[in-house]
Amino acid sequence: MNDYAVIETPKGTAAEVSMDHEAKKTASTYRAIFCGNSAKDLILIPCLFILFYAVVSGYFALLLYACVQTTSTSAALWIYFTLFMIGVMALSFFLNVAKKPIDQPLNGPEEQRQANEYLIAVADSNAAWNVGLSLLQHVHTSHATPIQYFAANMIYSKLRKEYNVLSTPEQQSIQSELDSIIQQVRQGQLSLAPLVLQRLCMAASVIYLSTDGGCAKCVNACVSSPTSEIAIVVALELLTSLCDENTDSYLPIARKDSLVLEITDISSTVFSFLGQLFPQIASVADARYAALVCLKAWIKGAGFSIAKLYSTLGHIFNSLLQAIQTISQDATVTREVVVCASILCNALEVNEYPPAAAKEDAVLALVNGILAGEAAILHYLKNDENVALALTTLIAAFGEAELEWVIEGNPQALALAELMLKMTSQPNRQIASLLLDFWLAVQEEPVVDRHEAFRDAIFRRLVHVLLVQCSAQPDEDEDDESSFSSFRSTVVDVLLSIYCLLKDEYLRFVAQIVQSNTNNLALVESAFFLLSTITCDLKPRLQSPQGRVSQEILRALCTDYVFGHAAFTTSASLIQVASMLLGQLNGWLALKGNETLLATSVQYLTSATGLPSSAKVASKSLLQIACACTETLATMSDMVLLIIKALHSHTLDVSDRVVLTEAIVRVATTASWCMDALNYLVAPIIQRLSNTTLHETPPAIVIADLTCLTTLLRFADAPSASAGGANVTNQLIITFYPMLVPLASLFGSSEAMMDVIFEFIAAIFKAKRGTKEEIAAFGSTAEVMALLELIVGIFDKYSYPSAFSPATVAIEIFGHNAPKALYQCFAALSQKTFQMCQTNSPSDIPDTIRGCFEMSQRCVMFCPMLLFESEFAITMQLAVAALVGLRSHREGLRSVIFFLNHVITKRETTLIQYKQQIDAVLGGLKEMLCDAVITLLGSSCPTTLYAPVSSLWFHILTVYGALIYPVMQHALVTSSATQTLSMTDKEHVYKAWISLSENYQERRFNSMCLDVAKVCRREMTPDVLVEYLV
Repeated sequence: MNDYAVIETPKGTAAEVSMDHEAKKTASTYRAIFCGNSAKDLILIPCLFILFYAVVSGYFALLLYACVQTTSTSAALWIYFTLFMIGVMALSFFLNVAKKPIDQPLNGPEEQRQANEYLIAVADSNAAWNVGLSLLQHVHTSHATPIQYFAANMIYSKLRKEYNVLSTPEQQSIQSELDSIIQQVRQGQLSLAPLVLQRLCMAASVIYLSTDGGCAKCVNACVSSPTSEIAIVVALELLTSLCDENTDSYLPIARKDSLVLEITDISSTVFSFLGQLFPQIASVADARYAALVCLKAWIKGAGFSIAKLYSTLGHIFNSLLQAIQTISQDATVTREVVVCASILCNALEVNEYPPAAAKEDAVLALVNGILAGEAAILHYLKNDENVALALTTLIAAFGEAELEWVIEGNPQALALAELMLKMTSQPNRQIASLLLDFWLAVQEEPVVDRHEAFRDAIFRRLVHVLLVQCSAQPDEDEDDESSFSSFRSTVVDVLLSIYCLLKDEYLRFVAQIVQSNTNNLALVESAFFLLSTITCDLKPRLQSPQGRVSQEILRALCTDYVFGHAAFTTSASLIQVASMLLGQLNGWLALKGNETLLATSVQYLTSATGLPSSAKVASKSLLQIACACTETLATMSDMVLLIIKALHSHTLDVSDRVVLTEAIVRVATTASWCMDALNYLVAPIIQRLSNTTLHETPPAIVIADLTCLTTLLRFADAPSASAGGANVTNQLIITFYPMLVPLASLFGSSEAMMDVIFEFIAAIFKAKRGTKEEIAAFGSTAEVMALLELIVGIFDKYSYPSAFSPATVAIEIFGHNAPKALYQCFAALSQKTFQMCQTNSPSDIPDTIRGCFEMSQRCVMFCPMLLFESEFAITMQLAVAALVGLRSHREGLRSVIFFLNHVITKRETTLIQYKQQIDAVLGGLKEMLCDAVITLLGSSCPTTLYAPVSSLWFHILTVYGALIYPVMQHALVTSSATQTLSMTDKEHVYKAWISLSENYQERRFNSMCLDVAKVCRREMTPDVLVEYLV
């Protein structure tokens, strides 16, 4: 086992450590005596200059001598000219060779993959700046636009992440280049596609946002009298990007806070500029659209309310209203309608306190404008989804923002409510669902505070609208079906709120729809869906005296239609919705007096399990009824036998068979006829499995049968005394023993089959109940020994990770009374895992690592002697190596982290007798452990595991304190994961970790670890780390 030391975690390379050491050594020994130079440099530098100029002078003299010697024939000059022409031709040739791959498409996925890898490598390198800026200006091929877009996007991405870490000269150089390119575009000297220009402006805005006073500088440059159309478009793109990038850039926290004030202060200049600009560009479509997009961004970014828009930019406000009243098929017009609606929507979402004096007038003007454009709105609802989405969003936003004004019920508000009702019934359900929040918000207001029209009358009409929207149409395609399902899931809260308002009237409406539309099955199905959505609020009412009317309506619906109408036995959709409803009414069916209805429901549902479309829903409903009506069904053995027959006779999915098995076992384990029912249930399964070794049986059937038996054991672990108690479980276990070894021998090479068998063995261990003595006796039986040997044999031969599951359960069950066979099983599984790690990286076998450490953690919790007797040291080595080696495998990493955390935190309590052993092993691994944790935080840890990793790190520091500090400091300095941190940042992190751990501030420590991880991954700037030193 000791040769397992080959497993190590990567640390800082020797070159990195050496360079850091040499830098420190040079800094401490270098002595400047004049102009920052040492005596050695003062001699060396002039000598190098003399040597350089001597070489240049000699070369010049040689060329001049050749010319003098050949004056009569000019041979030297002709030689120079010939060499020059050869150089020009060679350069032209290589430029064409280099240009050819750009102009020609890639052949095949392999070339495309290689090209993508090359481009990614270029984008990650420092050469990306020069390459990108050069491509923007000097590409003249047939594919110039995609190449320029790649260059602009590359520069933009690098600026967002890296601009703040560049040196000042580098920042100035890049800014100068970008300003030069933008100036060329303004002057018409350089032509860029709109998308390329947009990315270029976004890149420039990142620089302006990162610079103090940059926003004002950019705005002033943009509004300084742009004359040409292209200059106006560039100015508008820059202004738009400046406001949009404010929320997206990787800026220091302090800078982001100051940007809010800068944007707000400079916004008046921008709005004034836009107000003057709109009349000038009224006839220029592209410039007008760019101005609208710019206005949209600044209204949202600067918090410009609808009242301010109305009072200060009245002509623009009126233009926006005119736009949404325009009916057109022209794409140029419709895209402007979308932006105009979005502008008004953004302005509505700005809350002012105190409200502006002009708000009432602005709201009224907006409503009148919307109502005046009703014809256009209805046109777009039918003909243009994009415009319909924008207009619906606008009206929904208005309804939610001005809810109090709407429910007061003035004439305009009532007219708007009628329009919103029409829009809720529009063909596109996905867009119609945007208005559901408004109706829900109205219901949240007290009824007495609403206008009479908003109390119940409009909601009666809304229920009918929702009924039609929730009914399936025969000509719907796959996208429509998805939208249909999404709408149904969204509408539930609205229907619940309407039921709370209408109560029994809601049920009467559903009953009336069913009675009057028996020929329209889609509408009937929709009515039953409306009923099924409110059952969670309906069930308590059914069990109270006030629920008599509701009970009568439900009983009539069930007896006359669900159980009495032919359509509910032939229509798949009606059977499905009726099955779902019966399951949801399980609490009502359990009431006294409903025994006949309960029996009829079970019969209906068992027949519904025979249909593929309704089998899943019916099975789930039977389980719901079995859970709620257990006592009643315990007196109805014939109903349980009916379910068992359906289970064996119908072709069901494994999941449905499992659900039905659970339903049967839940009822049977409370009844006196328990053993008879269970024998009836398992007899065909046992027979099939017994015949499997003699005849070829499809593996899918074997897997389904074993899964059902596993479920049976899981829920038959504690039968009631009247059912037979523990004897029932023990008898089942005895019944199942004989077939396990033959099945494992037959299907050992099938991992899917063995996964199920191992899960079945785990269920056997879990199901065993009894006193400590009985459990110990159970562990010493030949059957248990055979099962443990089976686990070891299969894992040794095939290395299935699922083998750890039954061993882990066995450790939990037997605990300190673990039999010798379990010691041997644990040792064999552990040693096999160690052997696998010597030939494989942990990332190649993450499931095996996960199973091993879940088993080891159970050992620490229930039977520490199993682990500490011989395997502890090597297990800890594997754990530390796996922290880095598993990389992004979340579940495997989680199990390793929890194991280490448990060992470290319990060394003073439950593991006190092993404390010295724990400290000795961790002392030898402290360098690897510190480097592994810091590497995890800085680079490889999945975001979902930040909290467990930081908790582990906190406990390491609090437990071992000063013993770990020097190692931690060295790991911080040398780890490749912390390269983005400066030495000052690393010192801040080091001091803060010590301070927070010594003061036991775990929550703040965890927060800091999260920020350190984000800084190392360039998701945040290092300035956030300073606050933890306070």
